Amino acid sequence: MTTGTAAGIPMDRRDERAVIPVTAAPRQALRVLLSLIAESRANYCASYAIDLACPLALGYLGMRRTTGGWLIPLAGGCAGLASFTFVEYAIHRWLFHRPSSTMGAVHQAHHDAPHDHAALPCITSAVVAVVAWWVLSAMVGSAAASFFLCGLMSGYFCYATLHHFEHSIRINALPCRFLQQRLAAHAVHHRLGDVNYGVTTSFWDRMLGTGYKARRKSSPQRARHAEHRRRSIAPEHSRVAEAHEAGPTAILDVQPVRLSRELQRQLRVRKSSLTGCAAVRNNAAPAITNEPSTSR
Repeated sequence: MTTGTAAGIPMDRRDERAVIPVTAAPRQALRVLLSLIAESRANYCASYAIDLACPLALGYLGMRRTTGGWLIPLAGGCAGLASFTFVEYAIHRWLFHRPSSTMGAVHQAHHDAPHDHAALPCITSAVVAVVAWWVLSAMVGSAAASFFLCGLMSGYFCYATLHHFEHSIRINALPCRFLQQRLAAHAVHHRLGDVNYGVTTSFWDRMLGTGYKARRKSSPQRARHAEHRRRSIAPEHSRVAEAHEAGPTAILDVQPVRLSRELQRQLRVRKSSLTGCAAVRNNAAPAITNEPSTSR
């Protein structure tokens, strides 16, 4: 076996997978460490406790720092909650689904085994909340920063809870249609990978064109395929075909269509021809009687 060195690490020239530069070793070790932490059940349970404690602590801190009135708490909380929807979308699309990133490798493990208990390190939300509070407090004041981050971290806790339900219970067990729609959209994301990045809402998927239905409508290849199907089928079935191209749920809203007179005439001609063929076969067949045969 012929061996050599690449940046100080022995390798087998016949096996390209053995070429591991020294500069890639720390990154690989970090990926392994994060994977071990993310797949730990203790880390999974601790994440929910810390994710709930963060908005409660920030809300309490904001109430201690505010001078009175509900304008700042209400406006800050709503602004933080609305901001989280885009933060969730951006992180999921451009960080978790970045092919060569460490976080992308950790998130890919979730896609490979979606029903396993996997989560980011439990201190992630607390570290982010402390750093963000320190920065925002210097800009807008401690009270406004606390309420804004309280809304932001509340959205993150709702996201984590909804994501857990989407991978642990059946869609029919969810109490309302909104939750069922979110579960169905996330299931499409796990199947296709590059659509429906939003977990708590589909607003940014619709705005940025990554929603499943929006992408299907805007795809030129799918548009040509739909036009070809509409031309190659009977006109009375065009509504069903258009609904089929619109998505798996749209076809449920299409009512049965009545057949045209021309198609009814063709069906009658076809039926009569089949009846005539059956009569010819019956006439050509020998008659069967109950009389005993006299031949030997």
